[in-house]
Amino acid sequence: MNSSTDSLLREPIIIIGAPRSGTSFLSRLLSKHSQLAMLVEPRLTWKYGNDAKSDLLKSRDARPEVIEYIRGRFGDFVAKEGKSRLAEKTPSNALRLGFVDQIFPDAKYINIIRNGKDSALSIRSFWEKSSTGFSGVNPGRLSQRLKEIRPKQIPYYAREFGHRMIGGVFTKNGPAVWGPRLPGMAALAAELDPLEMACLQWRTCVELSCDYGRRLPSQRYLELRLEQLDSLAIERMLNFCGLGAEPAVEALYQDRFNQEKASARQKKMSKDENRILERWLQPTLEWLDYSDQ
Repeated sequence: MNSSTDSLLREPIIIIGAPRSGTSFLSRLLSKHSQLAMLVEPRLTWKYGNDAKSDLLKSRDARPEVIEYIRGRFGDFVAKEGKSRLAEKTPSNALRLGFVDQIFPDAKYINIIRNGKDSALSIRSFWEKSSTGFSGVNPGRLSQRLKEIRPKQIPYYAREFGHRMIGGVFTKNGPAVWGPRLPGMAALAAELDPLEMACLQWRTCVELSCDYGRRLPSQRYLELRLEQLDSLAIERMLNFCGLGAEPAVEALYQDRFNQEKASARQKKMSKDENRILERWLQPTLEWLDYSDQ
């Protein structure tokens, strides 16, 4: 790794959070900043050398060849974009901050958290409507995956892609797996109700990311609440990142963010759905001071 690449990877900004919690919106905001090269969900790059494992990677999985490969790919991206700094968002990184920290020991983490009830309901909706067949395939994301994948990774992901294309949400082969891959997730998804599976994804991502992040120095870890994302929170985020304010960032926030939508799903849930959500999420919601919301 040469010194110019290292300079491009100085203090990368890593957006983390459970699925359907606001990570995509934050990435769109930061993509408007002139200094940043925003890389969105380079899943296969992060999994290089650990393709057979779940997304819950450990520090020991960041072997020298893995570190070199990931830093090389990300450094090339920043250089190609003509920017001075990397910003990246992959929800699965919420499961493996120790692994990410081995690769980027000076990373700044922004953890965006949404009330687990709203997040889980949204995750469930995606599982049921968009996790199988072609309806949920983003052409741009598919093109990105094809560029990312290395020949030795093909056997791991060809099987997964085929299952997605031909399977229903529930088939004799089990549901197509979507989102952060927990250990044993395929077997769990075949046994659990979709809303229970969504709860498990949210809870695991939030608990692991908060536990690790809160033990980091304050200048490296910031938590934001989607329900409290206002102009002051955006300013605080930019200051945390060491970035100056830019009109394009504030303009996108003002144009696209609707605070009421962050908690809209709870207002439509049934009593049965609420019972499932409280059974699975209540301890974590109380830990995060969401218990009264």
